[in-house]
Amino acid sequence: MKTLIVIRHAKAVAHDAAPTDYERALAPRGHRDAQQMALHVAESGPRPDVLLVSTSMRTTETAAYFIEAWKLTDEQITREQRVYDASLHMLTSLLPALPESASCVAIVGHNPGVSELVEYLASGNIGSMPTSAVAVVDVPHAETWDEVAAGTGRVRRSFEPVK
Repeated sequence: MKTLIVIRHAKAVAHDAAPTDYERALAPRGHRDAQQMALHVAESGPRPDVLLVSTSMRTTETAAYFIEAWKLTDEQITREQRVYDASLHMLTSLLPALPESASCVAIVGHNPGVSELVEYLASGNIGSMPTSAVAVVDVPHAETWDEVAAGTGRVRRSFEPVK
C-alpha cells in the first residue's frame, strides 16, 4: 500500500505584502494553524518516509512545522520547484519518481493542484482544501508509485485547523 499525505500551505500574507507571489511568507494565523496542524497530524496520522515540498516561502515555512513534528531528517526532505503552483498533471507526473522504498509520502503544495490531486486519487468531490488542510489518501492496491492513479485511493482522514 502507498499513502500520500497532501498538505495545503498555511495562510499567507496578502499579495501586496511581498515582492512576488513566490516570496509570500506565512501570516500570523498561518504560523498558528501550521503548528497546530503539524502537531495534530503527527499525533494522530501516519509519519511520512519522504516529504516533497514546494520551494516557495509559504510552503517552506509550513513544511518546517511538519518537519519538526515528524522529526524528519534532511535526507527525507525533497524541495521541488515544480511543486510551486503545480497543476494536477504536474503533481501526478512527479509520483512515479518517488522512491519505491517510501510507503508514505507527504506533499506540501498549493491550490488548486493539491485539492485536485486528492479528488483525482479518491474519485470524490472534496472541493477546495482550505489553507493548512491535510488529507491522508491511502492507495491500498498500489505496490509502486507508478500504480497510484485516478480512482485508486481513498481518503482515510482529513484535518482542518480549528477556526
